[in-house]
Amino acid sequence: MDCHTEVLSLLNNCNVDMAFFVGDEYRKALQACELRKPYVWYEAADGVLPDLRAFVQDGDEVTVKGAHASGVHSIVREMRRISVQPDH
Repeated sequence: MDCHTEVLSLLNNCNVDMAFFVGDEYRKALQACELRKPYVWYEAADGVLPDLRAFVQDGDEVTVKGAHASGVHSIVREMRRISVQPDH
């Protein structure tokens, strides 16, 4: 089992509402291993953020996985930025 299919196996046992995957290695892993969670796969990271904004609701637990080189880190940073609410 490679690290990508191992991640999928671990996600099956986690409380995740939705998973977002980027890149060819996750495409291969998703074909090889059954993921029992709702998920979306993207060839490139540029389509992820609009979908996250459109479909993820307050209180949802999501995971975004992909290679650092795919730009996934910028998606996670933006989601953290918009999810942090200032205290008033």
